[in-house]
Amino acid sequence: RIWMIDTELAERFTSVELVKGNHSGTALKIVNLGSPNSRSALLSTAITANRGDYFYVRVRQADGGRAISSPIWIQ
Repeated sequence: RIWMIDTELAERFTSVELVKGNHSGTALKIVNLGSPNSRSALLSTAITANRGDYFYVRVRQADGGRAISSPIWIQ
């Protein structure tokens, strides 16, 4: 899968993570996709998913700001 994160802000991303969880409430799995040190990133990783899993992307910026995407649920 390819995950693309892009922003028009002048801030640089310091980390990009893919977070995996499921409806049973077990611990979240965090995959560090990198530290692009840029305003946009095109990242790729292979994932395994089961019914009821969900994924979201979490980014951190150089000024300490954070952003989290909406979850993507696997049916």
